[in-house]
Amino acid sequence: MFNPSHTIWNEKYRPQTLETYVGNDTVKSTFQQYIETNDVPHLLLYGDAGSGKTTLAKIVANTIAKDNYIYINASDENSVDTVRDKIKQFASSIGFGGLKLIILDECDYMTPNAQAALRNVIETFSKTTRFILTCNYVDKIIDPIQSRCQIFNIVPPSKKEVAQHLVKILDGENIKYEKDNVATIINQSYPDIRRVINT
Repeated sequence: MFNPSHTIWNEKYRPQTLETYVGNDTVKSTFQQYIETNDVPHLLLYGDAGSGKTTLAKIVANTIAKDNYIYINASDENSVDTVRDKIKQFASSIGFGGLKLIILDECDYMTPNAQAALRNVIETFSKTTRFILTCNYVDKIIDPIQSRCQIFNIVPPSKKEVAQHLVKILDGENIKYEKDNVATIINQSYPDIRRVINT
């Protein structure tokens, strides 16, 4: 039987709104404008592992597109077949009104041929569908895709912000802790915030 208290903390405490998202204040203010206008350009978010790229992408998708988006992890599905069978099929389908969004997580794992096919899909369906791409290494994304996206470097929150976030989690779980232990965990795993929380 599922016990919510056993939920992986990284998912349990993943921010659901921009207000609860930690760090990247300049990026957040830009994304707030997207949300307020209910419109968003194609986005390419890059940065270190665990810096909050996927969380930010999901916040935008859940706010603007709600049930009208799909999430694909391109480290698992990175071929031309994925572009043709999943991405193009969703982009060409009739939506529920408003924009459709496609999150392509870890898209730097996509093969060059898959990226070339993706570029055509982005171009063809841009009136109805927006793409949010995330990657660790932006130089692995072909130039034609980069030129079609608004590019943001997502940097990890400061150690102080991470400590404050971690303390909220520990307090929320009613766990006793020493501040020195919190600092040790952060110093060992920073800047990978996901690893900090999991540890």
